[in-house]
Amino acid sequence: MQKSLGILFCIFWLNGCSFTEKPEFVAVNTLEIVKADLEEVILKADAVFHNPNHLGGKLHTDTIDVYVDDHQVAQVSSETFEVPPQDEFTIPLTVNFETSKILEGNSKGLLGSILNQILNKKIQVRFQGDIGYTVLGFSATYTLDHSEEIQIDYR
Repeated sequence: MQKSLGILFCIFWLNGCSFTEKPEFVAVNTLEIVKADLEEVILKADAVFHNPNHLGGKLHTDTIDVYVDDHQVAQVSSETFEVPPQDEFTIPLTVNFETSKILEGNSKGLLGSILNQILNKKIQVRFQGDIGYTVLGFSATYTLDHSEEIQIDYR
């Protein structure tokens, strides 16, 4: 009898918990250049999500492509991230790449690219890829496609 009541309680509890909605992608915040010199560029960003579910879950990325001025410079992947229930949370993204990657791909426009970046002190950064979410057998995929112009501070 107690076993039946326990199972019945679990069924009612799980029915009351929403877990079929995937967390909402809110934005990419605090995109900034941590380091920029002649050898290496390090970018940092935070992907912000809101989980409306009563249960947490897990987010993971296999690869997120990073483009600077329309040239792919890196791929980012992260470890599995624990999603808190009914909360807003951020996933930190850090990208390291060689400075020469910015200039690859268009040798005819190399001088123009260098001059544009030095004179304007701005670059266009784009994150593009998929982020997966899983909870109790339910899974969903987000398509991340965020582009932003950021200011370069040469040091």
